[in-house]
Amino acid sequence: MIMIKYIFLLFFLPFALCNKWNNIGLAESDSYVKYTIAIKQKNLDFLESLALNISNPEHNDYGKYLTKEEINYYSKPEEKITNKVLFWLINNNVYKFKFFGDSIQCIDKVYNIEKMFNVKMFKFKNLKTKKFVIKANNNYVIPKSLHNYIIFIDGLSNPLFPVYDPAISSNNPDSGIIGREVIDRLYDINPNTVIENKTISAAAVEFQGGGFSKDDLKNTQINNGVKPREVYKVIGGNLGGGTESKLDMQMIATTAPGVQLWYVNYNLWLYQMANDMFNREEVPDILSISYGWAERDQCSVTDCKNKSSANYVDRVNIEFMKLALRGITLVVASGDAGSPGRTNEGCDPTVDLINPVLPGSSPWILSVGATFVKQSNDTYDFKTPICKENKCASGMKTQSINFNETGWTTGSGFGIYITEKRPRWQKKLVSEYLMSGTYLPNKQNWNVNGRGYPDVSVVGHNCPVLDEGNYESVDGTSCSAPVMAGIIAILNDHQVSKGRPKLGFVNQLFYQMANTKNIFNKPVVTNTHCTEYLCCSNEFGFEGSSTLWDPVGGLGGPNVTSMISYLDDLFKKIEIKST
Repeated sequence: MIMIKYIFLLFFLPFALCNKWNNIGLAESDSYVKYTIAIKQKNLDFLESLALNISNPEHNDYGKYLTKEEINYYSKPEEKITNKVLFWLINNNVYKFKFFGDSIQCIDKVYNIEKMFNVKMFKFKNLKTKKFVIKANNNYVIPKSLHNYIIFIDGLSNPLFPVYDPAISSNNPDSGIIGREVIDRLYDINPNTVIENKTISAAAVEFQGGGFSKDDLKNTQINNGVKPREVYKVIGGNLGGGTESKLDMQMIATTAPGVQLWYVNYNLWLYQMANDMFNREEVPDILSISYGWAERDQCSVTDCKNKSSANYVDRVNIEFMKLALRGITLVVASGDAGSPGRTNEGCDPTVDLINPVLPGSSPWILSVGATFVKQSNDTYDFKTPICKENKCASGMKTQSINFNETGWTTGSGFGIYITEKRPRWQKKLVSEYLMSGTYLPNKQNWNVNGRGYPDVSVVGHNCPVLDEGNYESVDGTSCSAPVMAGIIAILNDHQVSKGRPKLGFVNQLFYQMANTKNIFNKPVVTNTHCTEYLCCSNEFGFEGSSTLWDPVGGLGGPNVTSMISYLDDLFKKIEIKST
């Protein structure tokens, strides 16, 4: 018999579930360390315009995605800049390096790195995974002549991720667990849906995470009435147990039966992930990310020598744009700590009041908030084991996550860096919200011109995770992101079946869809005033609204059947126009 074991609240942290790293002494001098040099790029305005054109269904270039070679041709630095950096590496006898257009990946021995960058390298051990990493104990030094050419170096003295564990959640509304049948019902997915094109892919992205169980993943699919499919590719290693990793993989597989699954795990933060994925020959269609940290505080989780968090956010957003140019969809959890964000959970008025999170606030991702299912008196003839043997959610409507109901609040707000001018695809709907008369916090506390998020919202409450044969019920936008990734995989499969391009960067399409009735179903909205630790002052968050978009539930939850009809009608018009 399938049993629900525990109720967890999954924290939205880039480093959730990682155990402590212990400094075990100086690194061996002949050990190898890999690092990446980010070099100043060019033609960024041109590439941004191109990325927006190829993701705009109304543009002639829609779906004409670029290869990494084509993107590198435009973005690669001026030759004099590249030559100066390469000469510096050669002059310092770097063991091995490879040029990737606008970055250089290097491998070198500890003794040479210490000499070259004026650092001391130490070895750290993760007490849980037993994994070792080598890090510098101080910031690296580079020649002043290269300061204007090198944006940053990733992988030398990055701070070790802080350590957090899931906490037991209280005040959980007893709405029932979220199996496949519930997801199908909420988002009008044909219950017989199976991904027909076996190349349709989605990846769960982890950061120093644990891993997934092949057996648990297989049994999750069986219990949800899904024919099991093996994981296609693992990048960065499968390090064993971890609630976050299992949740992400299982919810993608549950939502999109038959999808090609990838598992990727990175030691460093967003730049490394985006840079590595971009430079791969084979890439997944969708990257699902359930991690984030405040925009203002990026330098606490990555190396920002001679630069600021704003510089790091800027470069990460550029790398995300490059992924969009390749036709990759980035689906990101919006966060679990309301608008104050995890770096101001106590709502301290002496620090920045509203803290948008990266990557959830990036203009090049689909930001996903969370809802829970409202109970109803409806009865359903559940067919799958997980729903027959456990209480599944019964309602049809959803409500925005709020502290009073769940003990945590969906992340939301307006980006502060890079997006000084709001992305054109959301200008109209966000402006309607701002002009609606809905209460807004003091404009000194947030960027009124910034990118608004989340974009959409799907279930993030009572999500079942199979762990060594027992189910745990997990909360968080960490669940919402992989569910949304699965929905996009279904849409991609439909597109490919009709000979059309995969959706890639979906935001422009989704915001256009929002003007059509019944495409998105708005949840009952609340607010994002609270963190996981209460606070709940209206100066720290935003109110929901009846407008098409708001910074609590975004556009709402998708109706997949209506989306498919919209795509069919849209491409008929495109075909007529092109003849």
